[in-house]
Amino acid sequence: MLSTEILLVTGLPRSGTSLMMQMLHAGGMPVFRETDSWSYETELITKLPDDSAWLQECYGKAVKLLDPHRWTPPQGLPYRIIWMTRIWQEQAKSQVKFLKALGKPISKKDVPYFRKMIKQDTGTCLLLLKQYHCPFLRVQFESLLKHPTLIAEKVSAFCGGLDVGKMVSCVKKRSVRCLPGMMEMEERP
Repeated sequence: MLSTEILLVTGLPRSGTSLMMQMLHAGGMPVFRETDSWSYETELITKLPDDSAWLQECYGKAVKLLDPHRWTPPQGLPYRIIWMTRIWQEQAKSQVKFLKALGKPISKKDVPYFRKMIKQDTGTCLLLLKQYHCPFLRVQFESLLKHPTLIAEKVSAFCGGLDVGKMVSCVKKRSVRCLPGMMEMEERP
């Protein structure tokens, strides 16, 4: 397992970063959390790049980092990056579903808007992350759902050895399409 690197699990919202964090945690990878809550997100991310001292606690741990183009980790630290990606249309639908679950107002124009932003932001993020010159693994959410053992094996090898069986146990058989339910607040361990 990693001990001298920080594992950034990153992507745009609704790309599968929470599922990947659950898998890593179940497989034996320490994860960074501010509290013992079910969420792997941390408010500290929103302080990047200005306040990054907290990253010193993250060596050997997985850290969830959404929107790396908005909250950029500092250069010069030893990272490994897992980039989560998803079919843009389904990701946009999931973003709208998530906002609706939070009680936010949504309209018919939101899915096309989010799809456009995901496409644009993905390119920006990948250009940014390429500058880190560190080990990089791209995981497509749909492939993870269709072939959980294969993807878990790749992730385990990338992280220096995790329990693949426990990682796979986190992946519930489901459609790759954005359907009702299957959100973190409903699926928490």
